Amino acid sequence: MKIFVKLFMMIVLSHQLFSFGLDEIAKNFAHKDFQGEFVGKRESQSLQLYPPVFGQFELKSTGLTLMVKSPLSMGIKISNGIYMQNSTGWQEIPLAIDKRLLLELLKMNFSTLKKYFTLQINGTQKYWELTLIPKEEDIKKRIKEIKINGGTFIQSIFIKEVNGDQNQVVLKNVKFYDKK
Repeated sequence: MKIFVKLFMMIVLSHQLFSFGLDEIAKNFAHKDFQGEFVGKRESQSLQLYPPVFGQFELKSTGLTLMVKSPLSMGIKISNGIYMQNSTGWQEIPLAIDKRLLLELLKMNFSTLKKYFTLQINGTQKYWELTLIPKEEDIKKRIKEIKINGGTFIQSIFIKEVNGDQNQVVLKNVKFYDKK
């Protein structure tokens, strides 16, 4: 009887482990808006030190808004363009592929990400790690890999650059956005 119970448990657990994948992650992010706080850190191979960046974010189907609180107070919007807030309002700045891909990454838009990266997923639905390895030559020139950790929400994004620099964004107090 004990062998039967152990065998049954192994089958049930193995099904849960092997059935987990990108589709399960995508379900958490489909048609949902999120908001929360972020902390960004950059480690550079040069001697230059970068202060941590703190602020709030809001991710809607229409785009991403970052309200940086420290070390400088500023706003950044990424939607059909990239905009920076100044004293006269929002001003468009030239597009950078990294910013557009960041938006696709935060939305977990795997159909777009698969065009630019090889995706490797490990873990369970409660805690997973997604590794993105660039396929595109333009991206390969700057990014070695991206690791995203999460559960219901993305918890952290770690970007390792080819030059040895590293960027980490930690998302905190993330919750579904109230669409009222």
